[in-house]
Amino acid sequence: MRSAVILLCLLWLSLAWAAPLRVLFIGNSHTYGNNMPQLVADMAVAAKEPRTPEFKLVTAGGFTLQQHWENGTALKIIQAERWDYVVLQEQSSRIVMESGYYRTWARLFDQEIRKSGARTVLFMGWQRKDVLERMPFTGSV
Repeated sequence: MRSAVILLCLLWLSLAWAAPLRVLFIGNSHTYGNNMPQLVADMAVAAKEPRTPEFKLVTAGGFTLQQHWENGTALKIIQAERWDYVVLQEQSSRIVMESGYYRTWARLFDQEIRKSGARTVLFMGWQRKDVLERMPFTGSV
């Protein structure tokens, strides 16, 4: 009996390590245009992550987290599939111009991500210098 328990534990451990590292990206062109999944995969290899990374993207050019929330596709994917991490990327100027909206929608997504058993990762984009210079800095970002 004892050897059967040990065998089952070893089998479970091997299956746990064989499961891929699943990451869902929700964002816009800063995510898909810069091939973030491949950059993350490269970092996982460099860090000797034992699980093979597996990615899915829910992206649309210029989309905000609010638009993703209201569209509903990202939320359905969070709830329907198993993820280890969900990466949220807000529309770059919204972080500076309307940081309250960013926090609101990031928190709503985070609640659903936690319910699913995954962890939330915030991917902060960047803003073009010419656009950033025209924006008033709120100091609350």
